[in-house]
This record gives sequence, C-alpha cells and structure tokens, in this order.
Amino acid sequence: MKTRLWQIIPGIAVLLFFSCNFYPEKNDFDLSGGKLPPGQFWAENMSGTARSWYKVDAELLWEGVFCSIWAEKGADISAETAEKIAFEYDEKIYPGMIEAFSFEEDILFNGKSMNIIEYTDYYLTGGDGKLTILFLNINDGYDPENDRNSYIAGYFWAINFFENIPRAYYRNSNECAMLYIDIKIDEPGSSKSYETIAHELQHLMNFGHSLHNRSTDRIIFSMDTWIDEGLSGAAEWVYSRTYNEGRLDWYNDDISGLISQGNNFFVWGNRTDESVYAVLDDYATVYLFFQWLRIQSGGGTGIYKNIITSDKTNYRAVLDAWVISDWESLLRYWLAANYINAPEGPYGYRSQLTLTDAKTFPGPAPLSLFPGEGVYSLTSTVKNIPTTGGPNIKYASLSKSPPDRGNVSTTGHILSNIALLTYNINTVISGPRETGTLASVGMETIQNAGTASGAVRSLMIPLSGPYAISAGDLLRQNGHNDSAISIPTMGEWNRSNE
Repeated sequence: MKTRLWQIIPGIAVLLFFSCNFYPEKNDFDLSGGKLPPGQFWAENMSGTARSWYKVDAELLWEGVFCSIWAEKGADISAETAEKIAFEYDEKIYPGMIEAFSFEEDILFNGKSMNIIEYTDYYLTGGDGKLTILFLNINDGYDPENDRNSYIAGYFWAINFFENIPRAYYRNSNECAMLYIDIKIDEPGSSKSYETIAHELQHLMNFGHSLHNRSTDRIIFSMDTWIDEGLSGAAEWVYSRTYNEGRLDWYNDDISGLISQGNNFFVWGNRTDESVYAVLDDYATVYLFFQWLRIQSGGGTGIYKNIITSDKTNYRAVLDAWVISDWESLLRYWLAANYINAPEGPYGYRSQLTLTDAKTFPGPAPLSLFPGEGVYSLTSTVKNIPTTGGPNIKYASLSKSPPDRGNVSTTGHILSNIALLTYNINTVISGPRETGTLASVGMETIQNAGTASGAVRSLMIPLSGPYAISAGDLLRQNGHNDSAISIPTMGEWNRSNE
C-alpha cells in the first residue's frame, strides 16, 4: 500500500521548499491531471511564459537491478542502449553515489535497513526500490540559433514521490522515484548523459536527506540552492572522475564579465539584470568551490557525505563538515585559492585542475558586493589594507610568494604585485549589496575589460555551449517564481476522498 506523507504526519500542513529542483506554481496547472496508466508519464512544458503539463507516451526498454529504463516513443533508443545504460547505473552510478552521498544501510524503515535512494522510494511511494529513468525530448524551448542557448539536460521533480490528490498542484504526480533525462543534446549512453543522471540523482538523494535529517513535524527544509547544485556538480565528478572543462573554461574566460566583479554562487541567480549569462557564473564557481573542498580535505568524498547528511540547510552544513569553523575564514581561503592558485597548501587546487590567473576588478568604482562575493585589485604603490566599507566587508592581501604555497594576510600593507581581496562575509543570502574599497581607486592595473554594473552585457565571444542549467533556473528566466507548496492536511485528504 502506498505510503502518504500526510499519513505519516497527520493533521498538519507540510511545506516543501525546493532549491534547484523545480515545482509547479498554483496557477499553472492542468486540473485534468491524475495518475496515468502504465506507459504514460506527466512532464512539463517549460518553453515559455505559459506553463502546461502534457502526457509522454513511453515504452519500457530495460529493467535493471536498481533502475527501469523508459524512453519517449519515437526517441530512437535501442534495447541494447537501454541495457547498457541500466548496467552502467547498476554497476557504477548507483554504488558510487551511495558511497559519496549516503550510507549503505543507514536508515531503518518498517524493519528494513536501506540507503537513502531506497528510503525515498519505499517511504514515499511504497515502490519497488527501483529508479525510473525516463529519456525524452525535454520541452525547454532550446533554440540553437538563439544566443541564450541554455538547455535542461535533466531534472528531478520531488512531487512524483507523492500520491495524486484532488488539488491542482498535486494532480500531475507519476507516483514513483524518477528522473527525466534529455535526449536532444547528449546522446543516451554517452558519458555526458551518465553525468547528468548522477547530477540529478544527487538532487533526489538530497531531497531524501532533507526528509530524513532536515524535517520537523511541520516542515521539510531543503538545502540552499548553492549547496544542492554544488553537490550535484560534485556528483558528476564522483561518476566520471574527470573535471568539467566547460565549467573551468567559463570561470577562466569570465564570459559574462561579472566573475571579475564578484559574481558567484552564494546568492544564486542574481545579477541577471547585468548579463543573461550570470547564472552560468554560479554553476562555474560552485563547481570550483566543491572541488576545492574535496581536494583540501584529502581528496575523498567524505566531505560530501558529511554535508548532504547534515541537519543544517545553509553554509553551516559546510562548516560542520570542514576543519574551519567560521564562514569568513572559509570564504577567504577559497577566494585566495582562486587568485594564488598555489600547487601546494590551502591556497590552490594542489595542481589537480587548471585555472588561469584570476581577473582583477574591471571597474568602475565604487565597488558594491552581494553576500559571499569577492574581488581582487592591484596597486603600483605601497598602501595599508583598508578598514572602511560596509559592516560585512573584509580585506586580505594575497601574495603568490612563496610560489609553492602563497601567503595571505589580513593586516599590514599591500605591496606592488600583491593583490587586495575585498569580500563580503554576510551569511544572509537576501542581504543587501555593500560597498568596499579597492587597492587602487584609479585602477592603474586593470587586467581585463568589463562593463559598468547594471548594464546588460551582450555576447562578447562565441559560446562553446550549449550549457546545461536547471529547470528551476529556466523557469525563473521565463518569469516563474519559486515558492513553497503546501501539502494538504489529513482532514482535507479525507474530505477529498469521501
């Protein structure tokens, strides 16, 4: 019998707060929904401002040990390819993800020990413990002729865990643990397609951990978007053990022109009024941050497991998993690492990935930073480290000497060829921008050209994309706001079934 969350937590309203995973808005639903017969799945058209649900006719191509491979009819995926995908999932993706983001049998439910993937399926759907992987042409409005050529490589929709009920925003559940994987860009059975499965599977596992570790008797809290996306970027590495060169190139080239102005992952999805590519800065920088965490913690994935299983939802989950206990120090170490890029010690990536020289702030002054942001500036004269600025603005001098480890100081002078790091340590994501000081007000040593803050930057160099973004980011680009969804109370459920 299917387990319903409102049976487990009766008589109360439960809120699901999702970060990168997307979920429907109250006015965007087709009221004709409901559980579909075998061979059909609900999917969402996300191609424009008007959202709608549609039915996907699919066929079961292969049953694996831990997965079922489905494909949209007409997708031209052979049974041999489906068998290959199921084998890769069963033998590599599944055990690798359990090792990195769960425990083998860490949860006892109904007398059975299970990992987090089994737990979400059994707990919420009473299913068979297998992951449904649906390959389809995701309706995301991708247009290769449009310079905003982002696409959705895959998505996880948590509402599929819940049984359909007669309320608009729960009428389109597929009532199973499942992932949607796109077929138009990345060929099914390719390494990129496997990385997408791992990426989306982390989102599913993260939701399961939120249910198990970060829920109260009223609310299920999800992790901040930057942590959820950072762990999913890390999941790609967990599968492939190779670095995402697209993310590294994006950071090195600063295609948006905003990374040099401080734009990074902490306040996810901001600065889109300055560049249509700003959100890709978030993906690139959070990818670097989570690789740096792993490399600096010994190279294993234990830090990822400690973060995802935390009962915290924000930066504290990272601090609890790390040897540094304050956000100011951790942020300073990582920002310094991107500039110094030393082959040893904390101020670099221990020669495991390639970064070019970090770009200095291009101007114009004054400098204004969102929470979590930091910039670098240089001077040709000796100057004291500033002490002025907003209440959360901090400073440090960054030296690439000694060349094997570098050096960072929060006191003293800024010398020639030593950079000043100006950064905002506010841990409140919704906090305001704050003004800071640069090493050289006159910008004598501008290393790269930029645009004035507030001006939307057009495409400056050809994209080597298309670049994958989350469904949530695409929906926000199309004017849809993320908000909480209320699960009906037990009384409301009973009334609807009278």
